Amino acid sequence: MSSISTEWIGKVALILCILAVIMFAANIALIPKYIVKNTYGTYGTRELRIATSKNICTTNEEVNVKTIRVVGVGKATSKPELVKIRISVVTRADEAASAQESASEKMSNVIRALTNYGIKEDQIKTVFYSLRPVYEYERGKQIFVGYECVNTIEVELEEIDKVGKVIDLAVANGANRVDSLIFTLKSETIEKLKSEALKKAVEDARSKAEAVAQAASIELLGPISISVESGIVYRVSETVTIPMYKETSTTPIIPPEELSITATVTIIYEFK
Repeated sequence: MSSISTEWIGKVALILCILAVIMFAANIALIPKYIVKNTYGTYGTRELRIATSKNICTTNEEVNVKTIRVVGVGKATSKPELVKIRISVVTRADEAASAQESASEKMSNVIRALTNYGIKEDQIKTVFYSLRPVYEYERGKQIFVGYECVNTIEVELEEIDKVGKVIDLAVANGANRVDSLIFTLKSETIEKLKSEALKKAVEDARSKAEAVAQAASIELLGPISISVESGIVYRVSETVTIPMYKETSTTPIIPPEELSITATVTIIYEFK
């Protein structure tokens, strides 16, 4: 009885081993249908469909979306509306207090002259101030020569034709350096030009796509992607050109004829 049981158990074990081998072989045969390589180089079991967007073909449906990629550029311009003048008083003295006092007195005279001319206080602001020791080098040695004080104000004007007069008044009353002269636009004008430039950029892109479609005898189906390339490029300020001559008592200033904002867009059109 014991030998019969042992023989029966051996037969059952053999059958189970055969079934396990058959199932393992079946799984090996099915693995290629379910393992795909993803974009990061790793593997995992998932469905074979790997389409990620409308303009990428799927491996199952073999859809081939045809596209045209065009770049449109738009520019909007305006005449300068504001001018910002940076004017400095620079003084030197043996003592720090003396340099500071001299700079303060001269800048007060400058501001008083400008306000008497009609410039409002809210159009004038201090943008830089420094007090530092000054050294010179002689035969490799550092020699202290005094203290330097720099006081800089910025004057903002809408009356661009008054720029020369403002500079002359400042210099006559103690200013001894004009740091910069910048022509720019009001914030609301900038926003308006941004929208106008973007609109023109889109129109330019569409015009280019239509020209390509007509030349190639194809039919456009519409945009499937629109993006702004590198943001919006602003050119809303420009430094002044000061001629090297003087015909009148007022410093002649030539402002730029226009300032501009440029926008660039990239549009992908589908066609058939």
